[in-house]
Amino acid sequence: MEKGLTMNELALVCDVEYGAISTIERGKVNCSISTAFAIAKALDTPIEKLLTVETIK
Repeated sequence: MEKGLTMNELALVCDVEYGAISTIERGKVNCSISTAFAIAKALDTPIEKLLTVETIK
């Protein structure tokens, strides 16, 4: 899911700390539903896509 945003830009748009975006992206922490909605909105993607687990074949 690419939108052309850096993690810093995404953090600014979502009004969260850069470190939070980084740890969420790496799967180290779970985010709140409000943060998930903010990320989905910033990436212009349905939240369901963010919450879907993709398996590697």
